[in-house]
Amino acid sequence: MKPINQELVDSVNGTYQMITDELSKPQEDVVEFSVCIATKTAIRNVLKLYLENKDVDTSQTRNIDDLVQLSLKQNDKFGSFDFASLNCRCEHTEDQTMSYCLGEEKINSCYRLLVEVKDFVYDELKVRS
Repeated sequence: MKPINQELVDSVNGTYQMITDELSKPQEDVVEFSVCIATKTAIRNVLKLYLENKDVDTSQTRNIDDLVQLSLKQNDKFGSFDFASLNCRCEHTEDQTMSYCLGEEKINSCYRLLVEVKDFVYDELKVRS
């Protein structure tokens, strides 16, 4: 097994802690767009960590879907995760001066996915968080 990319682990852990801290705020204070982007970034990095450890080249991947497909080729257990919650778009108000992304339920769904995928990958790679 390859040595773990500690820089990527530190990035995932830092982003995960930031998201956890943000979600512990009162709901009206949570910056949903920021949490959405950070969650996707953390999941992308967890998948890259897994694939990198399996000697899979991720340089040609364009998005999380590509990383998920590569991960599935390595381990079919990735099929048990519902990555559909990541397929979200920002919605804009009629006057386009304000925008918002998602909502509490969607944010929490993405966060739960992050926790599940991170825990699975860390367990598979024997990473201590």
